[in-house]
Amino acid sequence: MADTKPLKIRFKRHFGYELSEECLNEASFQCSYYVWRTNANLGLMTARADAELLSAQNLVLVNLILFLMFLVRLIRHPGWNGDLAWVVCLGIVFFGTCPSFNYMRKKKLFGRFGMFLAATSKVEPANPEETTGADQG
Repeated sequence: MADTKPLKIRFKRHFGYELSEECLNEASFQCSYYVWRTNANLGLMTARADAELLSAQNLVLVNLILFLMFLVRLIRHPGWNGDLAWVVCLGIVFFGTCPSFNYMRKKKLFGRFGMFLAATSKVEPANPEETTGADQG
C-alpha cells in the first residue's frame, strides 16, 4: 500500500491505538473481526483469503515433512532404491511452494486491511479534511 495514512487514521479511530509495523498480523485479526461484524459479505471474502493461506501452509508443511522423512531415510540407509529421486522431487516441490505461501500471507494481510477500509468508508471518511468534488462546487 502506497499511502497508509487513511488506514492508520481509521484504525486509531476504531480501535483506540496506533497501528505499528511490529504487530500487523494481530491488527489484521482485529480488522477482520470488525469487517465480519459490520458486513457479512466482506467477512466471507476475508475468510476466503484465510482458507487460501491455510491450504498453501498445509502444502508447504506436508512437503517439508515428506522431504525430511525421505532425507533421513536416505542418510540412514544409503543406496539408490528410489529415495534419492524422492528427496530431489520433494525438495523441488517444497522450494516451489514457499513463494506461494509467502504471497498468500501478504495477500491475507493486505486483504484484511483493504476490507477494513472498505467497511469503514461508508461510516466516515478516512480524513475529516477530505472533500469530494461535489462539496467543492
